[in-house]
Amino acid sequence: MTTRPDMPITRHMRWIIIAAAIAGLIGVYAMTREAGKTPPPPSGAAASAGALDKSLAAGAMRKLRIAKRRRDVTGLTFTDGDGKPVRLAAYEGKVVLLNFWATWCFPCREEMPHLAALKKAFAGRDFALVFASVDRKGYAHAKAGLEKLAGAGHTLVMDNGSKALNALGERGIPVTILIDKQGREAARVIGIANWASDEAKRVVEALLAEKAPGDNATKTEGAG
Repeated sequence: MTTRPDMPITRHMRWIIIAAAIAGLIGVYAMTREAGKTPPPPSGAAASAGALDKSLAAGAMRKLRIAKRRRDVTGLTFTDGDGKPVRLAAYEGKVVLLNFWATWCFPCREEMPHLAALKKAFAGRDFALVFASVDRKGYAHAKAGLEKLAGAGHTLVMDNGSKALNALGERGIPVTILIDKQGREAARVIGIANWASDEAKRVVEALLAEKAPGDNATKTEGAG
């Protein structure tokens, strides 16, 4: 709307001019904000890069909590059957599924066969399944229970006093921590899950697709 110099500006016209100015400012703000945004990646880019995507937290993995910032967990210490310390740093370069459990925990017992099936599905890959028992009756008792529930040949460590579990901010079990090849927590699941499901396998595949240390990978802070 234009006005002549000799045209008197009425109250109605003044409000129209003010409204137009406000609309213009809003438009400029919206354009500036959009210009500052990072363009979305092409379809499938997240999967090919191996980054965990929120879409993976569905179905059997609906409880999956993807870390917003991946923190190093290689300092967590456990003990083996001889009472010697075991650090997660020993698994650097592998994707680790760390499952906290106990023989007296019924939900833990229920998911044991699923975890064993997941390990079998990724045999020969850079994947490790580690069972961390919080049983107070000791390693021999936990090992007997593990073999009964999941079969023989699994890696078992003891989390005496639940120190590692507490360091992760958790109290109850089961809790499962997914650790990337750089030794950082990528995600966790609190409670029981079907680890033999296709959804669980897709989560592991996404982490396996990520670069290992020394592969000239750009370190990211995690997705989600």
